[in-house]
Amino acid sequence: MAAAVISAGLTVVVFQNRHKRTAPQILGVLIGASFWAAADALRLLSSDPSLQLFWHNVRFLGSTVVVLSAFLHALEYTNRERWLRPRWVSVAAFIFVVTNLLVWTTEPLGHELIRAGAETVAVGSQTVLEFEHGPWFFINAAYSYLLLVAAVAMYAFEALQRSGTYRRQAAALIVAMAVPWLLNLVYVLGYVVVDLTGFGFTVTAVVFVAQLYWFQLLDVVPVARGTVVNHIESGYLVVDPEGRILDANEASAELFDVPRDAIIGQTIDEVFETLPEIVERFGDERDVRDIITIFRDGDRYDYDVDISPVYDSRDRYVGRVVLVRNVTEQRRRQRKLEERTEALERQNEKLDRFASIVSHDLRNPIAVANGHLQIAREDGDEESFERIDESLERMDDIIEDVLALARQDDEITDPDEVSLSDLCTQAWTTVDTNGATLDVQTDATINADRGQLRRALENLFRNSVEHVGDDVTVTVGDLSDGFYVADDGPGIPEDEREKVLESGFTTSETGTGFGLSIVSGTADAHGWSLDIASDDDGGARFEFTDVSVVERADSTPGAPASMWEE
Repeated sequence: MAAAVISAGLTVVVFQNRHKRTAPQILGVLIGASFWAAADALRLLSSDPSLQLFWHNVRFLGSTVVVLSAFLHALEYTNRERWLRPRWVSVAAFIFVVTNLLVWTTEPLGHELIRAGAETVAVGSQTVLEFEHGPWFFINAAYSYLLLVAAVAMYAFEALQRSGTYRRQAAALIVAMAVPWLLNLVYVLGYVVVDLTGFGFTVTAVVFVAQLYWFQLLDVVPVARGTVVNHIESGYLVVDPEGRILDANEASAELFDVPRDAIIGQTIDEVFETLPEIVERFGDERDVRDIITIFRDGDRYDYDVDISPVYDSRDRYVGRVVLVRNVTEQRRRQRKLEERTEALERQNEKLDRFASIVSHDLRNPIAVANGHLQIAREDGDEESFERIDESLERMDDIIEDVLALARQDDEITDPDEVSLSDLCTQAWTTVDTNGATLDVQTDATINADRGQLRRALENLFRNSVEHVGDDVTVTVGDLSDGFYVADDGPGIPEDEREKVLESGFTTSETGTGFGLSIVSGTADAHGWSLDIASDDDGGARFEFTDVSVVERADSTPGAPASMWEE
């Protein structure tokens, strides 16, 4: 009876913590132990055989609830929550439900599945009924032992995988489970008349509650650890100093496509067999975080690897915690966002340049035109009309360049196969060359956007004529991975070669400052490299490299493919 009172009292204590994990299972053990111990005590105190039979039936209810709750507690404690779903709990409880139905229907139905007979036995000054067991009693006993053995095995496995407080917790639970198990075994083997298993489970309940307050069983331990570890997205591995894996979570099992239980006990090299680059990169690193990129069959994969050292209470190194997460999709989205941001920034720069052109560059020729228009109205001066015409041409040039910039794509996605020689000839005919000479020394066919490349060539040709003069010779020739455009003028000083490609930069009073910016933008859009150098004759030389050359006809070096003069 004292055992029943103790179990009932502990039930009240644990009920106050019923919202915490494993509390429902501990409450089940306590309630079942209370019924079991109370039924045994009242059966011993009763002299009426019918009452003794009633309390004997009640103790079956207590024993089955205790065993089932203890088994469920082991599942919860060792983070096997998937087996705690109602469907699986119902399967586990099925034998016990049948047992209790058979217990209460033995006399009404007259079967002998639980009790095959009974006799009166003296226990001290008391007489109690002692029963001969039927076949289902032994099925129920065997099933109960099976669940208890499984629970102890789960605690033992947890103890082997843990250290310090965790190991002491698991060891205490094993001892607590062993006490009622041994007492029941003694009873079943016939060494004692009175079954003290109910009292043994009271000892188990006391240890469970002691764990609650001494080791904070319901707040920390593997329960909380498992909740965090098994729900993080990263693959989680605990590795000892020899590189052997001591613990892993479900995410790591998915990452390596290996069952979690199969990972534990393997070495790092064995687990990362499909990702050897990670082992090569991080090796014996103890404290590092980095992202590693791996290429497989032309596909790119990114992994975030975070390694932290683990030290014991004496500050000795005892292993590492390795977190590995596949961030391929995240990094892909990040790269897309960066590309989109860069594109928007380039677009904003274009808008800023256009605003500058409209507000500044166009304002000046408009002001000149208006001034000379006023003079022309007053005296009809012919020179004023010429100035107006020059201003209008200047505005037309600026508008043409602005439109070229606005229509220029940031990236060429669908290039054509273009004959460089033919395109140079076409571009030359649209430029006011005034007797200048074009010397085309290439028969190459390249991948390019025909319209953008033609505008770039027109701007290069126009730039040579404007800065050198009508007697300039412009040469277009081959490079090993591209082509060049050069003139025989004075060239571009080295300190100005980067500036000339900037939008709005010009050394000419009539230039817009956008021609070479258009050329640079065309190269960028194609993914080409553009360098400015000096030609052999000292003139300006624009070299386009990293060009996709489709075909290059054999020709004698220095022999022009075509010559065009005006």
